Amino acid sequence: MTNPTTANFVRPTHQAGTRLDPNAELAAVGEGIISRLSTVLEHKIAVTNLSGNIVADTDLSNFDKFVPSATVAIQKGAPTQLPAGEIDDMTGWVIPLRHQERLFGTLVIRNKPQPSDDVIPLAKSLSELLMYQMLIMDKIAQQNRVLDKFFYDLFENAQPVEKLMRDSLFFNSQFFQIDFDKPRVAAVLILNNFWKEVLKSQPILPSDEHKLTAIKDQINDVVKGTLNDEGAIIAYLGMDEFALLLPVKLEPEKESKKRGMAKSPGLSDFYSKERLGKFIEQVEVVVGREAHLGLGLYYSALAGLVKSYQAAKKAVELGARLHPKEKMHNYPELLLPIILEQADKSLQKQFVENELSDLIQYPDLVETLSTHFNSNLNLKKTAYELGIHKNTLYYRLAKIKKILGIDPQEFIYAVRLKTALYLWQMNKEAAE
Repeated sequence: MTNPTTANFVRPTHQAGTRLDPNAELAAVGEGIISRLSTVLEHKIAVTNLSGNIVADTDLSNFDKFVPSATVAIQKGAPTQLPAGEIDDMTGWVIPLRHQERLFGTLVIRNKPQPSDDVIPLAKSLSELLMYQMLIMDKIAQQNRVLDKFFYDLFENAQPVEKLMRDSLFFNSQFFQIDFDKPRVAAVLILNNFWKEVLKSQPILPSDEHKLTAIKDQINDVVKGTLNDEGAIIAYLGMDEFALLLPVKLEPEKESKKRGMAKSPGLSDFYSKERLGKFIEQVEVVVGREAHLGLGLYYSALAGLVKSYQAAKKAVELGARLHPKEKMHNYPELLLPIILEQADKSLQKQFVENELSDLIQYPDLVETLSTHFNSNLNLKKTAYELGIHKNTLYYRLAKIKKILGIDPQEFIYAVRLKTALYLWQMNKEAAE
């Protein structure tokens, strides 16, 4: 399947300023001007392009109608009277509109009787202000799209990182002022059914760019509010996935050596589970859908950021399969199943059959055993998580012991059974 993010990515050819297509973007801007001016001015409003054709009007039947007075106003560079009959039976004013000293069309105001010329300065100022705001929003959305494309290529593209650095890093880092030497760790945020329900399972359209920008801004606000991070980078990578590049503060090298920190620190070294849990909860509130987070390790340099992302993505994918009730998945905590996943499939199957044997035929008992291990063999917590009475739990554990012929609460057997459950869950999800 084509990634919905990349399907419509087009790198802009001009980044320094915003240029307006008089036949396409002008129509969208014109509709915005009409929508907002109509709440202030009780007049009929239209917007024409440089050729004098209407691209937006209060009355849709006037679309593409030629307005001779518009070309006169454009040639004069000054407001011109609109006679009756050019659009309808109303008279009014045709006002040239500019953006950054560039003429791009006209605003037409008409009514019965003819509007006073006092309305011209107000209409012109409001229209050009609205146009400026809309173009700025378009530019931000466009910049976000380029940023998303860059990080998609960096994280998901099969090309060597060195090539991406050579071809794209300088342009993007200069344009977006991203300091890639700053220590960052990657996290992957999954918003359930985002692509299906928000983007309607379609490639990204221009109208979706503002929506994506707003959602990324919301996520960034939650990062600032719950994790106290000002320098986070958020990129949409397609489907339901967002990449979060979170700044980290590393200890000085000497201090790290004194503390024996030879390993790459994970996010848990920088962010507590409590803070990350609040982050996920708040994201779910502002975005309005269930969220899961995968947490990577820290590795230095740009190549390390790619490695961190790969770890975060593995964590959220595997963690969701093994611990579907949990919403935060830390890569270091999943290293055992990650190692097990790489074992020969026939050996995995053989180990599961040897350890779990007939227990697989009883889904409620498998769930009980798995929950008991995830609850650190705590009977009270297990019963609570399963929503059953303690006596029911005792009965199930006794039945498990009878079926397996071993006591799952003894350490040596618990290790083997936990390992078998990991393998069984991974293969079961893969088969489905």
